[in-house]
Amino acid sequence: MERISASENPNPRVIDSPGATQTPRWEHFTHQSDIGIRGYGGSPDEAFTQLALALMAAITDPRCIEAHSAVTLECRAPDLELLLFDWVNTLLFEMDARHQLFCAFDVHIHGQHLQATTWGEPHVAARHDPLIKLESATFTALHVAALAPDRWMAQCVVTPDQHNHAALLNGNSTA
Repeated sequence: MERISASENPNPRVIDSPGATQTPRWEHFTHQSDIGIRGYGGSPDEAFTQLALALMAAITDPRCIEAHSAVTLECRAPDLELLLFDWVNTLLFEMDARHQLFCAFDVHIHGQHLQATTWGEPHVAARHDPLIKLESATFTALHVAALAPDRWMAQCVVTPDQHNHAALLNGNSTA
């Protein structure tokens, strides 16, 4: 697959960008029938922010989502990897409970505590062209690491809703 950055990709659902650049960015990676999401940044805050954008891009084109309302979210966990797991599952829960998609994130991590403001709008299937509904984060490939003193990577694998995944493959959208 040709390597391109998220900003160059006209369809952000299919991306495989190199890890050498210093700019914050996200990418998807293949993991069996699941979807791998990864974020890079100069800090854990930026890497978690970019990972959240990768999560949204697995669902729809984030450029189609408008920042109409803000939601404050909080997570706590004993380490960064479990905090990432909780962050992704909190985002998925809030999207489902609020019937909303998010397009922007302001993430702040202080030790074992993550506080974030997310912006988005109600999910409208006709406008947001949903690719898939995601069920949850998994512990598979869950990893947060400092690649260099000012370069962080956060990744995990998310599981698609199997009923929804089959419907979308057959041309029926229920997301």
